[in-house]
Amino acid sequence: MSEDNETNWANINNASCQFAMGWQSGSNLNRFYAPLDDNRIWGSTVSYSESHDEERMAYKCEQWGNTGIKGNVAMTMRRLGSVAAMMLMSPGAHMIWQFQEFGADETTKNSDGSNNTSPKKVVWNYLNDPDRAGLKQSYSELCAIRNGNPQMFKEGVTTVMSCDESNWANGRTIKLSNGTDELYCIVNPNITGSKAIDVPFAKDAAQYHLLSASYGVEPSLSGKSVTLPAGAYAVYGTAGMTDIEEIIDDVTPQVNVYGGIGEIIIEGDYRELDIFNISGQRIRGTSGLPATIYIVIVDGTSYKVVVR
Repeated sequence: MSEDNETNWANINNASCQFAMGWQSGSNLNRFYAPLDDNRIWGSTVSYSESHDEERMAYKCEQWGNTGIKGNVAMTMRRLGSVAAMMLMSPGAHMIWQFQEFGADETTKNSDGSNNTSPKKVVWNYLNDPDRAGLKQSYSELCAIRNGNPQMFKEGVTTVMSCDESNWANGRTIKLSNGTDELYCIVNPNITGSKAIDVPFAKDAAQYHLLSASYGVEPSLSGKSVTLPAGAYAVYGTAGMTDIEEIIDDVTPQVNVYGGIGEIIIEGDYRELDIFNISGQRIRGTSGLPATIYIVIVDGTSYKVVVR
């Protein structure tokens, strides 16, 4: 099919869940990169770690997580962020399924094990938890890196993936290079203890700057190694790489969002708009609305709006 220019799904849910739960076995995430997924053609897949047919990573962490992960929201969110980093820093197309960016943990199965494709609960109050909000911030940063540096994710970029089962004890890395630009994703898969991970940097440490890291984590770069606590990730790039602050400054104009009588008012320029009612249903349009509370998302920023 891919030889006919058709795009196929790549289900990486099981391996993603294994990593998130803290189990080395079956945790090969090199498959996020199509050429390492049974030699599929570059750009021929849309890979994903969650979908409506699979159990969510956070749900499985709650049920079957390794010691220190099951029942530990902070560590679970940290490991989910590292899965996101390995997915989004791999060249090619990927799908983020609804609400995985803040660690939704509702089961996707019925009691008989069949798929439950009913509308999913949008647990907005999860974002009141700093670790879950930190996971959402990680997704925002990782997407911004891709959007701000498209030269690093196109066909022909030199890609070295070291994210399979054998890259557990000593850490995982992704290296992308295109001319003088370099991008590195570093992950500590271990469930306990900090780890100094050897990174195949081509330049001196001073040539790289931090682009993103797990919430609440301060990576340490020294020579050709990066030290990270268990479950954490970090992304470094060369000086030519656009950093997060530059990306945000370029694409996030000031807007004013508030409710009126039967309408939601948005003042200022924006690119993307999503509106949901408190039941999590998407709303089309900004006028003729019933009086209630709405969640309005403008260019990735959420606002709680009361319509009278």
